[in-house]
Amino acid sequence: WNESRSECIKIGGDLAVIDDQVTHNFVSSKLFELLINGETAATEVWLGAKGVELDNWYWDDGSVLGSKKYY
Repeated sequence: WNESRSECIKIGGDLAVIDDQVTHNFVSSKLFELLINGETAATEVWLGAKGVELDNWYWDDGSVLGSKKYY
């Protein structure tokens, strides 16, 4: 995760923060395209969330991860 985030930051981005349904739909559709085309595997996807304690997950921007569907 740390290495993936560093690589994203090096090229001017960051790991995805999914904080609304529109962003969820966009990221889901792009990941689906990559998986269908064989360009990535589900285990190669990192999002910008981290667990501080059991059941306490936060996005990189500090907001609380509102759904358990991302971990």
